[in-house]
Amino acid sequence: MDMNGTGIVPTMPINDGGFGFEGIWIVILLALMFGGNGFGFGNGAGNVATTEYVANEFTQRDINGGFQNTNNILANGFQTLNNGVLENRYAAQLSACNTQRDILQQTNELNTNLLTSNLQAQAKMDECCCNLRAQGIENTQKILDALSQNTIDSLRSEVNDLKNTITSNTVSNNVINTVSPRPIPAYIVNNPSL
Repeated sequence: MDMNGTGIVPTMPINDGGFGFEGIWIVILLALMFGGNGFGFGNGAGNVATTEYVANEFTQRDINGGFQNTNNILANGFQTLNNGVLENRYAAQLSACNTQRDILQQTNELNTNLLTSNLQAQAKMDECCCNLRAQGIENTQKILDALSQNTIDSLRSEVNDLKNTITSNTVSNNVINTVSPRPIPAYIVNNPSL
């Protein structure tokens, strides 16, 4: 009988009519499983499964299940506690980071404000210095103009005085020459008395 392609896997050779080597192992395994007590299915010590034994086994199973449940509850509790601690630690670190960020931001704002104030003060000082320099130059120019005007006025006065003196000398000489007739030499001659 060919079973290829049917999806059925034979457990022992179908064509072999004998018991074979595999059959010996099956017999040995069955003898070991049911050996010692015959086919009584005892608990291994020759005792038959009693109600008390079964009850003790169920109690032992319940105790082990209780321990397992307790262990699971404790593990879940520790896991929850650990998660809570980690979340609190994370929240504390996040709060510390936010605080540091806020402090850095406020420090940057203060530094920016100080720098802006310093630049504005420097600009005002520069403007003030420029204004003072311009006023100083303007005042110096006014003083120089006033001194120049005084010098010009003084020189004009002297020129006018000299002109007046010359005019008056000329008039006097003309009057004298007209009143006392003296000859006017054609060229200057040295005084013989000298």
